[in-house]
Amino acid sequence: MNVRFINLKTLNEIPISILCKDKSVLLYFDMEEIQNANEVEKAYILLEIDEKHKQDKELEFCINSSVSKEEWETIFSPTTERKKRKVKEGQKIYIDVTENFHMFASGMIKNKGLTFKINGNHLIQCKLCINYIGEEITPNYREPVFYEKELILSSRKNFVVSPWILSKSCRTTSLYVKNISKHEIVVYLQNSPNAEDFVDVTEVLIVQPKETGVIVPHIFSKYIRITVKSKYRAIVAKLWFQTQMANVN
Repeated sequence: MNVRFINLKTLNEIPISILCKDKSVLLYFDMEEIQNANEVEKAYILLEIDEKHKQDKELEFCINSSVSKEEWETIFSPTTERKKRKVKEGQKIYIDVTENFHMFASGMIKNKGLTFKINGNHLIQCKLCINYIGEEITPNYREPVFYEKELILSSRKNFVVSPWILSKSCRTTSLYVKNISKHEIVVYLQNSPNAEDFVDVTEVLIVQPKETGVIVPHIFSKYIRITVKSKYRAIVAKLWFQTQMANVN
């Protein structure tokens, strides 16, 4: 999946290990070395392909579940040295791995890395790039009518809280939540006048694994957010905040 319109200035580069064998590459990054991994908003793998040797085949990737990183190191010979060369025409591909990243961060799936099939393409470089969720989500009210924000929330604990969303000029708002976890989750909506003090809405949303539910706020407040809880640890949930906004001009 190629990703467009990425703000490169907000991305942080994370060291990764690259192990190669034939047409496959194992990419591994240590979650313990990434600070506040559960607060990552987006995670991308940056692949730069040598245009001179580019093959007309799609790149494929998946979560590595067959062998461990240590087994790769014994079975496959690691690529420790690479010649640096200048390429006038290269193709940079950003692949969104945010959901996979949060599966690792929450402990839902054991981190054994990501496997890519490069199908004969020549890699010039490969990086993991991330950016973090802000403390507050502020819709752009200069663009009236519609606004949306997509986030993945994860935690190694049995609860996770979204950032506060400034909702003072929202007319109609829906918060869709998809349960990526292995167990049932309960979603609570919270209203706040100042992004500090809050009240819990009595109505809750129960979402089974792989299902999606929706909460529609019925109380006006300057800020809203959701809290996701479970009886079990390792929570991963996808949140879509969608709103029709009042024209404040």
